[in-house]
Amino acid sequence: MATIRTTCPNCGDVRLKVQEVTLRICEDDNSGECLISCPRCRTRFTKETDDRMIVVLTAAGVDVIYWYLPAEIYERPSITKPLTHDDLIDFHTLLEDDDASVIEQITGPV
Repeated sequence: MATIRTTCPNCGDVRLKVQEVTLRICEDDNSGECLISCPRCRTRFTKETDDRMIVVLTAAGVDVIYWYLPAEIYERPSITKPLTHDDLIDFHTLLEDDDASVIEQITGPV
């Protein structure tokens, strides 16, 4: 059975069983990291992995979790112009007014 050597931030060099390591791979940019729990002190930590290490770890039988970047990263704000200092003052003034009609000025009739 393969063993994996790494460095724990508390214990220094440690040897891990394949079952003690999980590999997380981002499907969008193919970046990877290992999720590790130190067998000595039980500290949980991560280590970045490069393409070569991903191949070696998957060949050794490490469990792999695939994930995606959040969709919000690719969203563009629909604001056509940047907010000005005056816009912020106006907004602040509206927030201080408890009148319900002020909300309609911002959002329109409900």
